[in-house]
Amino acid sequence: MRLFLFAFLGLMMSCQSTQEKGRTGNQSDQLSPSERRELLIEQNLGRVQEEKAQIETYIDSSGIAWEETGTGLRFVIVERGEEAQIAESDIVQLNYNLRLLDGTELASSKEDGLYTVRANKDNNAVIGLHEALMNLHRGDSAIVLIPSHLAFGIAGEGNVPPMSSVLYYMRILK
Repeated sequence: MRLFLFAFLGLMMSCQSTQEKGRTGNQSDQLSPSERRELLIEQNLGRVQEEKAQIETYIDSSGIAWEETGTGLRFVIVERGEEAQIAESDIVQLNYNLRLLDGTELASSKEDGLYTVRANKDNNAVIGLHEALMNLHRGDSAIVLIPSHLAFGIAGEGNVPPMSSVLYYMRILK
């Protein structure tokens, strides 16, 4: 019985020692709140720089002269429509194809039907799409590159992965 008790105590002590080693190996457990905050900011900046590099690589390889807004949204008008510029209160219909930068198709009007959106007041549309519409005319065909912070953000949505820039290939119908 004593042998069993010593073996049991030895096993328990080695488990506790292993748990303590595991804990001390985790850097975030040893950080103060301000240090943890700084580490998260540093990691976020790294992700933002990585996304920026992906966008620049895509832009450079596209061979297209993109226009860039102050927020980082990029667009190119493939065909200019002859109708008026879109106003904030306009409701427009889009024939569209939504893709990731690697070409993966996420959604399209062929599958989901035309997309009807209020140009600058629709909570169901991503912010970048609103911004793009404010730069376009009815009848335009355009390619719009929306960085993740103007698209589906850090969480993603549906089949859109987190922190993903997206491309809208669109034609504004009416």
